Amino acid sequence: MQYARNFCKFEKVYGKSDEENFYNITGYKVKYDQKKKGYCITGDSVTIKNVLCKDVFKYNSGENIQRCFPYLSVDEREFLITGIYAEDDMHPATGV
Repeated sequence: MQYARNFCKFEKVYGKSDEENFYNITGYKVKYDQKKKGYCITGDSVTIKNVLCKDVFKYNSGENIQRCFPYLSVDEREFLITGIYAEDDMHPATGV
């Protein structure tokens, strides 16, 4: 979640117990800019809802992102790491 830690807003939502506390994580998408030949942050925002606080703690302690957030889609996990949300935002030549 390198991208999320540095560029996203974490809104904590409290449940009935500590086990039910979660974050809504909001940030701007990153896209490849053909003219600049590099990545840039866009004005398009993404919100990933209901990310459990206990899982964020596990990830920050070094656990693998797939193990911490199995309930998130591949695109959501990629967004947390890099800011890239969908395949069409990837570099056209490399697909990365």
